[in-house]
Amino acid sequence: MKRLFFVIIFITICIPMYVYAATVAISDFTVESGNPSYKYIGKGISELISSELSKSKTITVISREQRGEMMKEIEFAMLSGDQQIQMGKMLAAEYIVTGKIIDMVESIIVTVSVVDVQTGKVIFQDKLTEKLSKYEYISAYLASGILKALNTTADKTTMAKVESKQEKNEKAVVALSNAIHAIDKNDTEKARSQLQQAKSLDPENDVIKEYLAKLSVTSSKFKVELDFYVPSQNPAALGSIQQDKIYWIFTVSQKNLGGGEVKPVDVGDGYKLDETGNVVNRIGYEFPIGQKWGITIEAMFSNVDNKLQTPYSFWISGEDSSQSIQTSYYHPLTNHYGASIGAGYALTDWLNLGAAISAYSTFARQEGSTTIELRKGSDASLTLGFLLTLLNKQLYIDSFYTFCTEQEYYLPPYTSSTSAGDRIVLEAHYPSIWETTITGALWERRLFLVLKEIVDFYTSAGAASKQYKREGIASRTIPSIEIWPLGWLSLRAGYIYMYTDLMEKTNSGNGGIGGFTLRFGTWDFDVNYTVMERVSRLLPGYKTTDKRFLFQLTKHATFITSR
Repeated sequence: MKRLFFVIIFITICIPMYVYAATVAISDFTVESGNPSYKYIGKGISELISSELSKSKTITVISREQRGEMMKEIEFAMLSGDQQIQMGKMLAAEYIVTGKIIDMVESIIVTVSVVDVQTGKVIFQDKLTEKLSKYEYISAYLASGILKALNTTADKTTMAKVESKQEKNEKAVVALSNAIHAIDKNDTEKARSQLQQAKSLDPENDVIKEYLAKLSVTSSKFKVELDFYVPSQNPAALGSIQQDKIYWIFTVSQKNLGGGEVKPVDVGDGYKLDETGNVVNRIGYEFPIGQKWGITIEAMFSNVDNKLQTPYSFWISGEDSSQSIQTSYYHPLTNHYGASIGAGYALTDWLNLGAAISAYSTFARQEGSTTIELRKGSDASLTLGFLLTLLNKQLYIDSFYTFCTEQEYYLPPYTSSTSAGDRIVLEAHYPSIWETTITGALWERRLFLVLKEIVDFYTSAGAASKQYKREGIASRTIPSIEIWPLGWLSLRAGYIYMYTDLMEKTNSGNGGIGGFTLRFGTWDFDVNYTVMERVSRLLPGYKTTDKRFLFQLTKHATFITSR
């Protein structure tokens, strides 16, 4: 019955929405004017009308980006009526909106037409004579007429603009129009400058905010998830952010994502190991302050679920000295809950500095036939970083270092026969991590070449003998490439080479990373998949295969669109 109920709800809600939704494509309005500053206002007015139409829940407006990817260098407004209808069919539009602007010096005449793509008939026409300074009223009035012709109603905010007939500085819509034309020509620097000018004249305009948001997020999305105590990005980058960002990051192993029981795999010498049980959730918010500062606040939950079976027995003792067991199965399940705050400052146009601090609770216990509490307490980490922006924002060098106070447990690998009592679990620091990334932006920021170097520094703690101290380094060298073939799609891939020198034993491994980003307006959905050989932390010296997914959902420019 429950399943039938949900099917009925789906049919009742979703199908009517599909049946009555109309798909509309709007062309740039043509302009007849002797004023050179009015040359591109047809683009601005059409986008303002498009924004008002998009507010209707029963209208789907084909975005400028979708039109642009199909038409490339073709100017929609310069096509003939029949050609526009054909293009509308290619765009899967049901209706085409076209228009013309005639400059009368003291005012402008704006005409608009709506054409049914299937029949070629004009179903709506209107004309309005007004000052350009009333651009919000013009766009709202014409949009409300178009919606009425399509048997739907305008949003209340649209009608409020119609009723107020507010007059603003016409230079704002001129700057917006120039910015849209610059974007069409891939001149992002000019577009950003024009949009900043438009925003200073009309700070509350939604279309200006949206275009600023689109420009501000064009960057490489290449990312490697580090340990839970490391911030999700170099805090120094916060000094250069132009807008706020809300994000959720979820990292999970391939085995965990697939479900079912995860069993340790044979890594040699009778050892069976599984270190794929790590899950990390992050929720954060970052925002600019003033002209040079940026702040981030991030909450984190981590589940570290490693397992080790040995060919011999060893001793495990808890925080309570009375708790001690002899076993051949080691399962130190650890949970972390915490938060971090970071800040970045743009010291100069080319140098940013940043720092972040994390504090979290730790609960580790041996899971098995007998549960032993290994550790319960609080820990912290500190991150320091810098960012260099060179060659007119075409070369980026960012580097940051994170130190963690927490201890983790490991079992020294034995190759000779000793008494079981000597085989005990020892403690060592979680590794300090130093990440450096060099990024080159090419092809007008559509192609990124990335070289990343990550070094883990291991140091021991406690009274372990020199022979069994877990000290050394593990490095990952990751060259990669990322390309934005479309305005809404990013593809990336990289190679991973890992080298370790740990407990006086060297090792190496290979791997790869690949992923994509889907962009929907101010939303980004990122997926990264990493597979690599790496040295075990539970059993130093033995390699394990790590297969991991990273998912990130980001909303840009929610409350702050630009500095």
